[in-house]
Amino acid sequence: MASQQVKKISKMDDRCFNNPFLTESFCLEDQNEEEFLQNAQKCKDNLLQKVLQAVEDPNEVGGDASVYTGKSGIAFMLLTVDPENKLGRKEWALSTLEKAKAKLGEKERVTFLCGQAGPLAILAAEYIKDLNWRSKAINSTKTLLRLCPKVLDLKSDLPNELLYGRVGYLYSLLYVKSKCPDLGGDIAQNLNKAIRDVAAAVIAVGVDGSKASGSSSPLMYEWHGKQYFGAAHGLVGILHTLLLAKEWLKPDEMTSLVKPSIDYLVKKRFRSGNLPSSRGSENDKLIHWCHGAPGAVHLFLLA
Repeated sequence: MASQQVKKISKMDDRCFNNPFLTESFCLEDQNEEEFLQNAQKCKDNLLQKVLQAVEDPNEVGGDASVYTGKSGIAFMLLTVDPENKLGRKEWALSTLEKAKAKLGEKERVTFLCGQAGPLAILAAEYIKDLNWRSKAINSTKTLLRLCPKVLDLKSDLPNELLYGRVGYLYSLLYVKSKCPDLGGDIAQNLNKAIRDVAAAVIAVGVDGSKASGSSSPLMYEWHGKQYFGAAHGLVGILHTLLLAKEWLKPDEMTSLVKPSIDYLVKKRFRSGNLPSSRGSENDKLIHWCHGAPGAVHLFLLA
């Protein structure tokens, strides 16, 4: 049954990969909750072992340093699933993030998923846990904040979306704020100011974009010539991050800009419940995190 589903999805759209893990069929409808959780844990353990084997083989991991598709993402995952370091991979993870921080710093991207901001934010969150490493957490945060002037330059070609743009940087700031609440002093004040300034810049661009495009959504953004709706490049990812930053938004920004823009997306859904990939699109076939309903789940739940 599961393999038949994979074949059916592949014929629908060639912008996807076959999922071989569906053939393990742990998610059958006739399982009770306990059986489901046991099988899910078994699958998680099996996948984790495969990741650990890949970590031991440099040729398997490859040269990508990003959180999104590279070594930083593997390091982030290991730190998340094994906070007590029972697997003994914390040193590898931190070392990997330090190297990635330097490598990604040579590039122009400033986001959590694809840029230097991701490793910096994760390192700050990990270092703050140990009093002996507190200075490292502060230094990582300071380096992250030094990227802010570039992000605030509205004359640059930096987009506003999550994967490569301003809210990808904003998410990094919010991650540090949530994981390092007791930084204190000037660094905490600077972090709060950066969050507010970046959020305000994103809103300003969205208001201008709405007016320029004649959209009924109070906030609208363009990426590569289209007004995308999805989590990676569009309105979903931007609004979700702004909701995460609601503490730093003005009440009227929430009520007159953010909320009506979310309502706009709700009304744009297809009868299937899926979202168009971009404004004006009538093609109901992209059901990804980047484009479509899967990425919108996070926004609508938070809203």
